[in-house]
Amino acid sequence: MEVKDMFFCYSINLYDFLKNEKGFTYLLTANHIHTGKQFWIFNKNDELLKALDEYRENGKKLIR
Repeated sequence: MEVKDMFFCYSINLYDFLKNEKGFTYLLTANHIHTGKQFWIFNKNDELLKALDEYRENGKKLIR
């Protein structure tokens, strides 16, 4: 798998939406080397891109 096939998620709100609302499973989680903050890597595909579009359109309403 190449980097272009991965989506790096640095937002806990977006992660929550993708995992809990849409049922996506992340491939890997790690901590950013400079900030120490956790991030998640998802497989980038058409279904994920569609969910990201939905999040962008409705994101403010989806954030808790």
